[in-house]
Amino acid sequence: MRELIKRRPVLSFAVFIVLWTWILMAVIIALVPVDPIAGPQFIHVALVFFVASPSVFGFLFTRIVDGKAGVRELLSRAGRWRVNPIWYAVSLLFIPAVIGVSVLIRGLFGADLSQLDILGQLAFALPIALLAGVMEEFGWRGFMLPRLLKQHSAQKSALIVGIVWALWHAPINYMGLSRYGGMLFPSCLYWLFFRLSRLSRWCGYTTAPNTAC
Repeated sequence: MRELIKRRPVLSFAVFIVLWTWILMAVIIALVPVDPIAGPQFIHVALVFFVASPSVFGFLFTRIVDGKAGVRELLSRAGRWRVNPIWYAVSLLFIPAVIGVSVLIRGLFGADLSQLDILGQLAFALPIALLAGVMEEFGWRGFMLPRLLKQHSAQKSALIVGIVWALWHAPINYMGLSRYGGMLFPSCLYWLFFRLSRLSRWCGYTTAPNTAC
C-alpha cells in the first residue's frame, strides 16, 4: 500500500478519501435518521470526522510520500499569511455577497423573506467555514494541488481538485438538498465546488504563488 501511494500519490489520495467518506456516511445515514431541520444529533458529532478527514489524510499521505520533512514543509506553507488585505476581504466576503445577491433575486421574484435571519445565519456559517478550511485544505490544496501542478496546467489542476472535492461532499449535500428536487443537487455541486475550487486556486496563487494551502 505504501509503495502504491508513493507511485500514485494523487490518485491514491483521491480514491481513498472518496471511498472513506462514502462508506462512513452510508453507515451513519443507515444507523441514524437524518433530519436537516432538527437540532443537534449524533450525526453532527460524526460530521466532525467527515470534515476533518481531508487534512488528516493529507498529513498522513504527506508523511508516507515525503517523510517528516514533507510534513514540516506542509505546515510551514500554512504560515505564509502576509498578503495584501484586499485578498482577505475577497476570501471572507465573496460567498456572503453571492448569498446576499441570491436572496435579493428571490425577493424580486416574490419570495417571502420576512422570516429569513440573514445575519444570524452568517454569524453561524462564517466560523464554520473558517474551521472547515483548516480541516480540509491541507488535503485539497496542501497535498493534491501542488502535485497536480507539476504535471498539469493550473486550470486543469483546479478542475481535478474540484471534481474530487464535489464527490467528497456529495453525501452530506445530498442529505440537505435532495428533498428540494433532483436538479438542484447537480447544479449546486457544479457551482459550489467546481467554480469555487477554481476561484480559490486563483486567489491562492495570486496572493502567494509558492503557497499551496
